[in-house]
Amino acid sequence: MTGSTQGFLLASGETNRTKDAGIYRPSIALKKYTNNEDADTAPGPAISEHSPVTWTYYMTNTGSVLLENIALVDDRIGPVTCPVTSLLPNASTLCTAHGLASLGQYANKGTVTASPPSSMPPVSAEDMSHYNGTTRVMQVDALSECRADGVFVDVAVSGLNFVPSSSTPLTLTWQTVTGT
Repeated sequence: MTGSTQGFLLASGETNRTKDAGIYRPSIALKKYTNNEDADTAPGPAISEHSPVTWTYYMTNTGSVLLENIALVDDRIGPVTCPVTSLLPNASTLCTAHGLASLGQYANKGTVTASPPSSMPPVSAEDMSHYNGTTRVMQVDALSECRADGVFVDVAVSGLNFVPSSSTPLTLTWQTVTGT
């Protein structure tokens, strides 16, 4: 039988917190989301390169004892700050981290560890998350009108979720087609 403790006797008024009689069961659960999507397996949601990414970590004390010294680490981001460092049984907390999407398939794993009381070993849980960083798609509709003083061009851009910068400039290229 696993998880059993040899019998022991306590004198009246005596306490012994080094023995586990099966009453205490420390446990923690972690669920991680990428932009509000549960993306345990690849490819995960498609996110345009350089667009915001929010990772949400939902932790629950699924055991029967107080958990303290809660620490959350993401293998790609590093330590994630959470609003609490201890959880009562059945209590939950939400932690978030933010970044910008990179191009291509992306995976990261969150790991939470916590300490139960007395001499019980720490507990932990982990969860993977994925996204697929895509290139930006833009549609350009151009209407040109020939006039006596030259060519007048109106350009309408749609589907653009992008702010050009010196590191990621926006370049528009078009060619003039003449009819016969």
